[in-house]
Amino acid sequence: STVQSDDNPTSYQLSYSTVQSDDNPTCYQLSYSTVQSDDNPTSYRLSYSTVLADDNPACYQLSYSTVLADDNPTSY
Repeated sequence: STVQSDDNPTSYQLSYSTVQSDDNPTCYQLSYSTVQSDDNPTSYRLSYSTVLADDNPACYQLSYSTVLADDNPTSY
C-alpha cells in the first residue's frame, strides 16, 4: 500500500516486511520508498534492499521502477 505524504504531495512512502523463510533464515525485513520524478510527474522510481547476512550471499540489493497509471493515481 502507499500513503501520500502530508508535507510533500509528490512523495510517497511504502514499506513491507517478510517473515523469515525456513529455507533462508537470513532474509529479513525489507522496505522501500519512492519519490516523484521532477521531469515526469507520472513516473516514479522505487528501490529497496534486503538485510544481507554475511553467511548468505543469496540476498542482494534490488531496484526497479514503476509508472503511475494515468487512470488511477493510487495504482502502481
